[in-house]
Amino acid sequence: MRSALDAVAAARRRVDGFTLLLAALSVLGAGLVLAREVTYGVRLHWDAIAYISTARHLLAGDGFIQFLDSIYYAWPPLYPLLLAALSFGVFDPYAVAGPLNAVLFGLSIFAAGCCLRGRVRNRLLLVWACAAVALSLPLAEVAYIAQSEALFIWCVALALLHSVRYFDGGKQSALIWAAVFASLALLTRYAGITLLLTMVPLLLLQQETAVRKKAGRIGLYLLISLLPVALWLLRSYLTVGEFSPVRDRAQESSWAVWQRYLEELSDWAFLSMPAGGLGVAAMALTGAAVVALAIVVAAAVIRFNFYRNGGGKGGERGRRISLCVFGGFSLVYSIFIITTLSAVQLHGDFTEYLSPGYVPLLLAAALALDGLLANDKPKGWLEVAAGRRCSKTYILKWGGVKSILLASAVSLFAVWAAYSMLLHARLIDLVNQYGGGGIESPHWVNSETLQYTRQHLTGPGLLTNAYDAMYMHTNLRNYRLISHELNRAEDELAKSAEGAYLSWADAWPREYNTADLLLPPSLEVVQELSDGFIFQHRRPENKENQPPTAAWYDGPVAGGTAADSGFDLYLSKHRLVYVKEPCAAEDLAGWFYLQIYPMDAADLPEYWRGRGQEHQGFEFGDYGAMRDGRCLAAFPLPEYGIARLEAGQRNPPENWQTPLWQATFPAYTAGRAGDWAAYYARLTDGEPAARANGFEVYLGDSELVYAKEPCTAADTAARFFRYIVPRDPSDFPEWEREQGYDWREFGFAEYGAMFDGKCLVVMPFTTLPAYHIARIVAGQHRPGVGAVWEVDFPAINGGTAGHWRRWHKRLTNGAPAAASDFQVYVGEGELLYAKAPCAAADVEATFFLHLIPQNLDDLPEWRRGHDFDNLDFEFGPNGAVFDGRCLAAVPLPEYGIARIRTGQYVPDSGAVWEVEFAVGE
Repeated sequence: MRSALDAVAAARRRVDGFTLLLAALSVLGAGLVLAREVTYGVRLHWDAIAYISTARHLLAGDGFIQFLDSIYYAWPPLYPLLLAALSFGVFDPYAVAGPLNAVLFGLSIFAAGCCLRGRVRNRLLLVWACAAVALSLPLAEVAYIAQSEALFIWCVALALLHSVRYFDGGKQSALIWAAVFASLALLTRYAGITLLLTMVPLLLLQQETAVRKKAGRIGLYLLISLLPVALWLLRSYLTVGEFSPVRDRAQESSWAVWQRYLEELSDWAFLSMPAGGLGVAAMALTGAAVVALAIVVAAAVIRFNFYRNGGGKGGERGRRISLCVFGGFSLVYSIFIITTLSAVQLHGDFTEYLSPGYVPLLLAAALALDGLLANDKPKGWLEVAAGRRCSKTYILKWGGVKSILLASAVSLFAVWAAYSMLLHARLIDLVNQYGGGGIESPHWVNSETLQYTRQHLTGPGLLTNAYDAMYMHTNLRNYRLISHELNRAEDELAKSAEGAYLSWADAWPREYNTADLLLPPSLEVVQELSDGFIFQHRRPENKENQPPTAAWYDGPVAGGTAADSGFDLYLSKHRLVYVKEPCAAEDLAGWFYLQIYPMDAADLPEYWRGRGQEHQGFEFGDYGAMRDGRCLAAFPLPEYGIARLEAGQRNPPENWQTPLWQATFPAYTAGRAGDWAAYYARLTDGEPAARANGFEVYLGDSELVYAKEPCTAADTAARFFRYIVPRDPSDFPEWEREQGYDWREFGFAEYGAMFDGKCLVVMPFTTLPAYHIARIVAGQHRPGVGAVWEVDFPAINGGTAGHWRRWHKRLTNGAPAAASDFQVYVGEGELLYAKAPCAAADVEATFFLHLIPQNLDDLPEWRRGHDFDNLDFEFGPNGAVFDGRCLAAVPLPEYGIARIRTGQYVPDSGAVWEVEFAVGE
């Protein structure tokens, strides 16, 4: 009797210990989700805004209405109902969504542990499975979004748990609870139908004495599961005339979706999808594991058919039942999602669709592994095989194969868990710095355009392109959406009232950028902000011989073309403009395409990096308009540095391979696409760093510019070059130290443009050198012949290349620290010398520079016996003489400086001039 009581007490301690561990893992998972919401809140997608806006309308008593006053019917109703209920009329549903999803994620972890408790006998495997759910990066990602996946995953877990309890114990109450949670899952997401597709076949396979009794249980399950969602669908049909919005046909084949499925599972298992051959191997391994699990589940279901309530004895019986339920659902759900994505076009992340099947799949895998470990035969075969191979080693003597396998498994899982936690920490840090990438990002939260709109535009008649962000970040409800497409925007403006305001915010995705809006004459700029514009709509008066579209047509064509082909192409700061005159409807047939070649392939979106270019295409009507025999379209360009563009037009299917027209031209200005004519005008307002052979060479902060006017094709035939000489060769990358300079040559077509008798070449520093530049040599050369021309000039400005004219202007705007023959300025981290007028003879003498530190201990060790630091220098490597001016710069050390003594001297004659001053005076 005593031993029996001890056994019960020990069992309770084990259960209590596991319950505490499960609770700790649940809290950990919920905490990882909440940690992402500290700064910018829960992540928002289109679906999330629909849920939150519907919850707000429910609280206001308006019923199932979402923002923009449209009827909510595309999704089931449970999630917005829950948001509204938990708001208690006090909190905003947006504030409730984040903590609610985190709690639901924690409850899902706990439910997963309850599903395995008593059914997985290997305690270590039991802990691993629960920890794998808690540390799952995809599940945490899904729970971080204010959408219904977290609620759906929890309902599915509880529905499967009660299904297992029903098959294990045969209690009708468990079947009712399983049906209730299946009903809640269906009211959360229509994919809950997979629970019925799993349970009904299993109920049919269950052996009963009377078919009538079996039919009654299936009928009861279906009635409870389907009745609430059937009433909801009936309401949708009576309200809007359809059960759910019509979806477009899918653009991917079933095989492509299956590949994405395996890729996603591999990414979950390995935490990061390997590249190249390793990625293919990972997908093959994952696919083999899924096939093996499917075979095990199928075998379990077949055996399930021959036994009343599942058959078997003890733990084996419970494990087999659980494997049938969890494994069956995971396979049914995966097939359902892949089939759906192969049939219709769904907008969303593949992870979101796949995530509800992850927990059952993991539970089924844990049950299958537990069954393998519980079978002595495979273990015996493994020990025999290992013993033959390792008989001459100390492995078996040390502790046997089982101990080695256990230690290896524990070590592998520890590494996996540690890496998973590291990824969680990185994502938490990134999200709290930059937001989640949606409209809860800093761009929207701190948007000047939205703040201005909220404070100044409170009257009726407000239009905006950022309707979702406007809804979440302002208290305005009287705005109307305007299209980003030019022709539709014009039509919508024509219907607007006189004096209506348009709040146009720049943001990702690119189709919302101000660049897309070619301003019709009816729009007047009221306020220009850092991230958008405020316009006012005025109906223009048509003057004689002045078409209504002239104002926005003449803007782009005022500058020079970037290329002339089937269309005239104009390159502005944010967009590529297509113009044709005269123009007819047949000129617009087919597909316009654009190949974008970046300065740095790493700047490309991840999808395009393997190709080295970004490919975009559009129909003319999406971005253009035809008025008065003219055609005009504007396509937005990305933010990264662009090397060149290739634009053209195809008209499938007749000439899909052969373009109707095509043009290739460079497109780089200050890191982004720009207008060559405007850029050239800006350059010529300044002074070049050097001149030779009719070319002027300008040195900007991030580029080297070659310009010539007048210019012909012969002037650009030779290749251009530049090389950079550092102050200290040891600053160079190791492979460049031996030659002592950084060399680059290129052709004119790669980085140049010729227009209106002008030539312009922009050679960017794709990554600004971190080292101090002493000199730059630039010119043209012909291979095997030598330099056609070259210039050699210094280039120092705070350690990187800089524009001499702008630098000199900055100096002369301020008062010098001291003045003699030269004016001496103390800049940020450098000492500057300037003289005007100035000749070459003024800089022949050596410059001396003595620094008296605030603390002598700060001096370099070899100078501590002196009272000052000596930084004497020659003018050549540190300065430039141009247009009668002399300018030099010397970097200052980082220690505190009390006084500076500087000037010029001739070794045998002494000081030419000298000044001394206290730093800060």
